Amino acid sequence: MAKIAVLDDFQALGRLLIGPLVFVGHDVRIWLSPIDFEEVLSWGPRLIKIVLYRKAAAFDRPIRNFEEDVLGFRPLLELEQYPAAQVVPIMLIGIGILERDIPTDVNYDLFLSFPADIDLYLSKTTELIEKVKTRRKISDYICPNCGSRLTFSKQPVKDLFCPRCHASVTIIENEGCIYQLPDASQPTPCTMEQLRPPPPKAGE
Repeated sequence: MAKIAVLDDFQALGRLLIGPLVFVGHDVRIWLSPIDFEEVLSWGPRLIKIVLYRKAAAFDRPIRNFEEDVLGFRPLLELEQYPAAQVVPIMLIGIGILERDIPTDVNYDLFLSFPADIDLYLSKTTELIEKVKTRRKISDYICPNCGSRLTFSKQPVKDLFCPRCHASVTIIENEGCIYQLPDASQPTPCTMEQLRPPPPKAGE
């Protein structure tokens, strides 16, 4: 079965998604905001899920502020700021929310409305796990300019791209590298050390 990452800002809400997934054999972990996307990507999920739950106080009126009125919206904002994670298929689940009302630039793959679509939950999960969203893959390297995870399209991993700052990075014989930003006239030298993520914090 597959690894599935649930991103949330309220753990009890994230647990609503876990039971059926674990029952059929999936390995599921919850990350709470603020989310360490380096840790998420290092774990290697095949699918990312976010549940957006309209708070009771906002059920009888229009949503005025998504951050204040909707649980789960903060992780969605954080995901916007880490485009490399969007290489992984993404499922959004809305409770009391219409898809057209969600203000996001995240390249998500599917929106389900609960409880209307609850019967589709497991079958659509399987479909997304098997989906090839893009030919690009997440590399083991980080951008020397902004620190976001780099992506690549083919082996050997020499030519990389940063989805966040749009830097192009080229590894030169595993000894050094250069990177170039879209508005730069010349590439900037860098070292392989700059491409390696920092070691995990003690206790992780």
